[in-house]
Amino acid sequence: MTSKIEKGKFGTTILKLYGDISAYQTDSFKRTLSRLAHMEDGPKNIIIDLHDVGVIDPLALGVLTSMARIVREDGGDIRFANMCPGIRRLFDQTRLALTYEIYGNVGEAAKSYRYLR
Repeated sequence: MTSKIEKGKFGTTILKLYGDISAYQTDSFKRTLSRLAHMEDGPKNIIIDLHDVGVIDPLALGVLTSMARIVREDGGDIRFANMCPGIRRLFDQTRLALTYEIYGNVGEAAKSYRYLR
């Protein structure tokens, strides 16, 4: 797994992920999310772009849930975009789809933050 962080519209930060996120990449994934969660420029409205991710390991989902809690406690939020059907199914099965907002693309996810600024 590799990642890229970009500034998006409406005060969002976009985390683009590339490759599968397996148990072997969990430490790297945790460091990346932690860096986003502890940025000093106020509440973090984060969009995780999963366009180039085919698989997310359950351990990585646990890391994601922990970091999302930290971001939310600090006044921010995490939303998802571009989920492949397999990852969407995993989110549905684990009921994470009830906890996170999921969008078809990054633009839709960014627009969902426009009134929160």
